[in-house]
Amino acid sequence: MSRELNFRSGPLVSHPSFDEISAYVRLGHKYQVDQLVQSGLQYLKRYFTDDAEAWFSQTAMVPPMFKDVHAIGVVNLARLTHADWLLPTALMACCELGREITEGFLREDGTREVLSLDDIGRCFAGKAKLAEANLATMHYVLRQDVTAACEHPGRCKYVLRKLMNALLEGHDEAKGLQWYESWQPFIDKVDRGRELCCKCYKMVTETRQEEKETEIFLRLPEMMGVEVEGWAAELKKRKASTVAAA
Repeated sequence: MSRELNFRSGPLVSHPSFDEISAYVRLGHKYQVDQLVQSGLQYLKRYFTDDAEAWFSQTAMVPPMFKDVHAIGVVNLARLTHADWLLPTALMACCELGREITEGFLREDGTREVLSLDDIGRCFAGKAKLAEANLATMHYVLRQDVTAACEHPGRCKYVLRKLMNALLEGHDEAKGLQWYESWQPFIDKVDRGRELCCKCYKMVTETRQEEKETEIFLRLPEMMGVEVEGWAAELKKRKASTVAAA
């Protein structure tokens, strides 16, 4: 598929590389060609988005033709163009990096792309907050309260305790499990006999996880040490509507 950029209609027609996006955004910014800048930013916003539904539906934290380390470049493009809405998820993607978080990467022109010292500091603080979020999610999703309509309270409480123990013991399916990932494969693997009743199973795999994901996604700017006006506005509306309906 061609990677040509369609600047007449605005959005990108396919999946460009990071270097292509970076070149257009930086050239557009330098020569004040707003159409170039906005087209590049609109592509990035598909992946580094404040739309919770779109973000959770992705299978990776970066666009298809990007490497994980290119999240560093996205943070820098956001800083350059004041596109603050890219920062929470881009910084979170940086938090997932290893030593590259300080080393950065080489661009095609041979120059090195690195985070600012301030953003490196945000990432180190963010890593700790994300670890806390993972722990809080674990305890919330697998706490031993069963649903009011539970069909087998004693058995379901036992299974929830078994799941928690398997998680704490480092069950293979749970290794590296993050707050934004589905817990269903882990639960299905450990709870082989479908011992949770259907109502408790739905509560654990859907209701509780969605509640915790919503809470953490809304807090991402705070966790990453940035301020973003109007962050996750649609999610906030849906949450408010749900509370009002209840």
